[in-house]
Amino acid sequence: MIQTGFILLTDISGYTMFLTKSELDHANDILQQLFNKQLARIKSPLILSNMQGDAILFYLPDSTEQQPQTVIETIERLYYDFRRLLELMKVNSSCTCNACVNMNILDLKVFLHHGSYMVQEMGGKQELVGSDVIIAHRMMKNSVKENTGLNGYALITDAALQQLGGETMVQPLIDHQETYEHIGEVKMHIYSLEAAWKAEREKEHIVIPREDAWIYGAFDVPLPPEAAWNLLVDLKLAARWSGQDSITRTDGGEGRIKEGADMHCIHGTGGIVDYLILDWNPSEFYYTCLNRAMGLVYRATLGLVRTANGSELYLSGEYPTEGENIDAMKPMVEAGFPLMAQWFRELVEEQIAEGKIILTENPVEDKELVPPAPMAE
Repeated sequence: MIQTGFILLTDISGYTMFLTKSELDHANDILQQLFNKQLARIKSPLILSNMQGDAILFYLPDSTEQQPQTVIETIERLYYDFRRLLELMKVNSSCTCNACVNMNILDLKVFLHHGSYMVQEMGGKQELVGSDVIIAHRMMKNSVKENTGLNGYALITDAALQQLGGETMVQPLIDHQETYEHIGEVKMHIYSLEAAWKAEREKEHIVIPREDAWIYGAFDVPLPPEAAWNLLVDLKLAARWSGQDSITRTDGGEGRIKEGADMHCIHGTGGIVDYLILDWNPSEFYYTCLNRAMGLVYRATLGLVRTANGSELYLSGEYPTEGENIDAMKPMVEAGFPLMAQWFRELVEEQIAEGKIILTENPVEDKELVPPAPMAE
């Protein structure tokens, strides 16, 4: 059956040079951890196809109805995970072998295309086939490095960008094009992941610890954080499980929801809540200021923590800065959590039944991957 969706490839920059100029045992240990870190992030709704040398092929069917920004955020998180682990390995290794010294040449490239494909059983494995799959692979041969000097970037076809909703979803972009035999000219756009990583490193994320919270509520979600996050980003779905009639943006923004995005919520009893996003950390948490929530003004973290069976969705709120009878209102605020838990699970069951959520198994256990121990010279 022909399907449509996003086709993604990751490719390690400097892979061949690293292997040829490094001791194989040390080099293999380093590369294995970098691959595993990527695989730990490739979870539902993403579907892993296969590994091809220094590249990983995976895809995202359109049937899952993911919000466009979650696609870009997934690419960014893959890159951030890669760079964090690489830097951690450098810090934790005192070895002076070629492999440990040459880690500096490694980086990550991501290729994103949108089109049609078929999933075929080949050798007991499911493989993607089709002309658009070929285009995604051909993108790995390009002149981006020569033209921009970038080692870490996302190369996005025009077809993928249009499916994402245009340039408002990912900025800044550099227009690019390549011509391939039997395919012709392919219009693309370059997104510097190196620059995005630099900005991410300068952020100071804000989380309200449970022990410091005025209110705290949590419930289990039968989805990994990567899949559950879409139900927070999709405002229509977020309105359903949070008991609102509607949630709309009031900041005039057309791009991604992130720091500075302002929301307006209305529910049937005439209640109105506004909230401003102060910190945004995709698939993990966001920090917000809630205004007029039962007459209160307070800041809260809404986050996801990975568990053995999926995730835990929690809300941790600070003591209100404004409001009347604050302590008396606390039980009323916390009473909403059981209802939200019920509505969230009902929404998940509905989405799974309609094929909008596809649960897939990941061959890599989700655990904290530690860098290699310091190696003897």
